[in-house]
Amino acid sequence: MALSALKKNLREEYLLKRSLMPLYDAVKFSQLIEDYLLSLPEFLSAGSVALYAGVQGEVLTDRILLAALTQGKEVYYPKSDVDSLHFYKVEAKGDLSPGRYSIPEPSGEGRRVELKELDLIIVPGIAFDRTGSRLGFGKGYYDKELTGVSSPKIALAFHMQVTRDVLPVEKHDVRMDILITERGVERF
Repeated sequence: MALSALKKNLREEYLLKRSLMPLYDAVKFSQLIEDYLLSLPEFLSAGSVALYAGVQGEVLTDRILLAALTQGKEVYYPKSDVDSLHFYKVEAKGDLSPGRYSIPEPSGEGRRVELKELDLIIVPGIAFDRTGSRLGFGKGYYDKELTGVSSPKIALAFHMQVTRDVLPVEKHDVRMDILITERGVERF
């Protein structure tokens, strides 16, 4: 099976698993994941953070935004373009509105930064493995933006999104430094 077909099948499998998770569990597990993140030294020492709005069964991130802003951190969210992401400063959840793919994103009028300028990058994904590999939605947005970024890259996921097998990767795929699930923190 071709690598692209294998990745497509894995995306479908893990998106289905995620969609079947009861909302109660998603909320409860998201709170545990948020608690782990909020206590990490990397988060506590960061002055600037890239975050995303959890959608389609992803880990919820509202509490992370609130905590970061309360702690005086600058928070940046992605805004998608045709083939890339641009990160803009957000000062409240109300700064986000549905954009491309119906994902909440900033208007694009605030301060824009490159990911390499930020202290911490929090990354979404569909599936992850125990080597730090990540399977995204297949557009390559995050891999393009994360190339050459030395700041810690942290993936948030539910445990059922973590495969025991090694995910198929290509040379442009960027590995995560830390994976946080409701069961704890893994460093790579």
